[in-house]
Amino acid sequence: MDNKKENRSMYLYTALIFVVALLLILLAFFSQTNVSKLGKRAEEFTTPAPVSETASAQPDELAKVSNMAAELDAENKALQTQIAVYDNLLSANAHIANGNLTDAETIFLTIDEASLTDNQRILYEEIKTKINEGKEQ
Repeated sequence: MDNKKENRSMYLYTALIFVVALLLILLAFFSQTNVSKLGKRAEEFTTPAPVSETASAQPDELAKVSNMAAELDAENKALQTQIAVYDNLLSANAHIANGNLTDAETIFLTIDEASLTDNQRILYEEIKTKINEGKEQ
């Protein structure tokens, strides 16, 4: 009889282990599906990673950007030459205001009259007049 009780308790322990294993398997299955659902839900709220511009850009867009870069470079050079002309005009005008006509005339002679805009030409003519008046005195 002792042997039957021991066998019965062994079966009970085995059955208990089997039931616990099944419960753990079921628990793992449902928690895994729940975790994957939560993971997908969390991805909705995260900001997307920036996509490489070269990978996502189309050839037409790259051509437009390339053309725009060339146009902007040319415009930048033109603006820099305009700024240089304005700097020379203002520097010559400042030298005239200080009474230093020789330096003003030196700077004035470096300015190309043909490349001046209308507004620059007005200042150019004023400086020219002032230099000529200074020479006459």
